[in-house]
Amino acid sequence: MITRSLFLLAASIVLLGCNADGARENGATAAQRFTPPELRQRTPALRGEEYDRVLRQVSTLRARIAADPRDVDALGRLAAVFMSEARITGDHPYYYPAALSLVDRALAIAPGDYLALVSKGSILLSLHEFDLALAIGERAAAALPASAIVQGILVDAHTQLGNYAAAVEAADRMVAMRPDLKSYSRVSYLRELHGDIDGAIEAMTMAVAAGAPGSEEKAWARTTLATTLADNGRTREARRELELAAIEREGYPFAIAGLARLERREGNTTRALALLDSAITALPEFSFVETKAEILRESGRVAEADSLVGVVEAMLAEDEASGHAMNSELAMLYARHGIKLDEALVRARRELERRPGNRDVRAMMAFVSERAKEVGVSR
Repeated sequence: MITRSLFLLAASIVLLGCNADGARENGATAAQRFTPPELRQRTPALRGEEYDRVLRQVSTLRARIAADPRDVDALGRLAAVFMSEARITGDHPYYYPAALSLVDRALAIAPGDYLALVSKGSILLSLHEFDLALAIGERAAAALPASAIVQGILVDAHTQLGNYAAAVEAADRMVAMRPDLKSYSRVSYLRELHGDIDGAIEAMTMAVAAGAPGSEEKAWARTTLATTLADNGRTREARRELELAAIEREGYPFAIAGLARLERREGNTTRALALLDSAITALPEFSFVETKAEILRESGRVAEADSLVGVVEAMLAEDEASGHAMNSELAMLYARHGIKLDEALVRARRELERRPGNRDVRAMMAFVSERAKEVGVSR
C-alpha cells in the first residue's frame, strides 16, 4: 500500500515562477541537441478538461525549449508537470527519470535556479533518496529561507530520516509561512506519528478545506483523512469522505480503492473486488493490485492471489530499475505473502541501515524478522 508519507512527498512539487539567472553551461551545440521527454497518454478514465489543459501546457513548454534549449524556466515547469503526471497516472518509472533529466539540465545551466532546486528535491523525495533530498532542501533554504515549499522538503526529508524534532520545527515554519493544504497535511502526519490522532484528523480536515475543488491534491487529502478515520473506528465518516472525493474528482482511483477496503472490512468481498478492478483500470497502482491479491487469498483463491503477487513484484522491480528505492515495499510484499523471506530480510536490513531512526522502518524490520522466524529463515 502507498503510505501517507509517500503521498506527502509526491505532493511537494508545485509550479512556481522563476528566472533564468545564474551560471551558464558552456557549449551551445550540446544545448541545441537536447530534445525534452514527451507526455504520455493517460488512461481514458483519467482524461477530461484537466488533461486537455495539461496537453496544451506541455506543447507550449516543449515549443519554448525547442526555440531556446537554455530556457531554464520552461525546463523546470515541464519537470513540474511530469511530477504531477507521475502522481496522477502512477507511471513513476517513466516520469521520475524524465523530470530528473529536465531539472538536472536546468541546474547545469543555472545552478542556483530556485524552481529547479525545489523540483529536484521533490523528485529525490519521491525516489526515496532522502539524504540527498535533505541536502538539496538545505541548499534551497539557504538561498530562499522564506519559501514554504522548501520548508516542506525539509519536513519530508527529516521525517523519513527519523529526525522528528527537526521535522516538527520545519513544519512550524512552513505553516507560519503558508497555512495551506501542503502545510496542514504535513502537520497532520507528524501529529499522527506522535500519537495525537484527534490533532491529526483536525489538521487534515483543515487541509481538505484549503484544497481547490476538484483538484488531485484535495481528493488526496480527503482520501488520507478517510484512512485515518477508518483506522480509528470512524467508518461512517470515512465512507462519506471517500464518496465525496470520488464525486468531486470523478472516479478518483484512490478513493475508489479506499471504498473497496471498507467493503472488505465489512465482508463484502464481491463488491470490494469490483471496486478494486475499477480503480486498477484507471490507475495500475501496485497497492490496489496487492489489496486484490490479499482478498483473493482470504477467499481461498490462492493461485490467483499468487499470480497477482508476481505482478506486484514486477511493478516494484520496474520502479526500482528506474531509480526508485523500493527496499521497504519489496520486503513487506515478500513478508506479507510468505515468499522470498531471505531476500526480504536483506532488503529490510538494508533499509534500516539507511534510516535507523525512522519508526516505520523499525516496525517493518520487526515484522519481516518475525515472519522469517516463523519459517526458520534467520540470515
